[in-house]
Amino acid sequence: MKGYSSLPADWNPAWFNSELSQKVFTALGTDYVRVVGGAVRDSLLGIEASDVDMATRHTPEITETLLTKAGIKTVRTGIEHGTVTAVLDGGSCEITTLRKDKETDGRHAVVEFTDDWAEDAARRDFTINALYVSADRMLFDPCDGHADLLSGRVRFIGDASERIKEDALRVLRFYRFSARFSDAIDGAGQRACTALANLVQHLSAERVRDEMLKLLSVERPARVVKAMASAGVLTHIFPNGYDLKSLVGQFERETECDINSCAEARFWILVRPFYGADEISRNFRLSGKTRKFLTQLESLLLGTPIGNGEQIALALYQTSQQTVEQAIITASDISGVTDLLDASRKTTPPVFPVKGRNLLALGMKPGAEMGEHLADLEKRWIDSGFTLSKNQLLQEE
Repeated sequence: MKGYSSLPADWNPAWFNSELSQKVFTALGTDYVRVVGGAVRDSLLGIEASDVDMATRHTPEITETLLTKAGIKTVRTGIEHGTVTAVLDGGSCEITTLRKDKETDGRHAVVEFTDDWAEDAARRDFTINALYVSADRMLFDPCDGHADLLSGRVRFIGDASERIKEDALRVLRFYRFSARFSDAIDGAGQRACTALANLVQHLSAERVRDEMLKLLSVERPARVVKAMASAGVLTHIFPNGYDLKSLVGQFERETECDINSCAEARFWILVRPFYGADEISRNFRLSGKTRKFLTQLESLLLGTPIGNGEQIALALYQTSQQTVEQAIITASDISGVTDLLDASRKTTPPVFPVKGRNLLALGMKPGAEMGEHLADLEKRWIDSGFTLSKNQLLQEE
């Protein structure tokens, strides 16, 4: 049959043989359910998949009933859109009824259920994501996604402009998947993204943040970020401006030193001449942990460059190992990055030896005066290069 092929005998991913997958196949019927999308795509490249999604011809209500009868717990994670989550022994997978688009507005779609696998495939974004595997190890590939995957091509299904108009997030997904799976940017996709780049400004900050961080977590995404800039996409994401030159320079430093920055640092390097760490964290709803990291990184980068053991110790005391390493990667002379990183990893962060209870034991009363005195002792300790002991600090009290 058109679009169907047998998988190689050595294709044997762990998720396919898991108890959960096999029980779902049995519960829903092998002709009615298939694994779809990322798990199939990644397994065909020999990449371990973390999430497994399935598609079914059953309505969500029937799916729920059949899973429950088979002793599989169900959660109505998005039943109005056709999705039920199956849970078994700590593992889970989302099972969604086959759908076709009825209406779209660029952010949300009104769908109706179908029992046609090809119709479900046609509404997906890229050919490499429209791959289905059945219980009998047959691959359903109606859009030639497997060939695209093997040739390193990320291609929209059908007309690229129409796919983007259905969901503007597909602009960012196009670049993210191109960074992961492609050696070159698909021309039709690039032209469509250029023509419709303005649509990304209507996406929520959270959706943009998630896509950008996933893209920037790829090892070497420079060419894709350049393509985004060329298409005008970055202008709509960062209206205050962005610094492509600095980010590309950072990528070059990383390549030369054979190291990688974290995605959050790369994100901020792209915009730091135009947004402070607090502002970019607020605008893109970054977590409190990430905001703290970027604020501390900003402080280190605006201060004295880290160039010796004493400066490493001070930076470790003021921030964290991750922040210090990122500051070294970002600002240090390339020839010295490896040695400084090695030194930072061998340095134990200093611990201020004096506590409030030590001053209480000497008769000092708690309050603002004690706080000021602790701060003064801490400064003396730092100025000594962290060499003064607790006894030395307290001996004059």
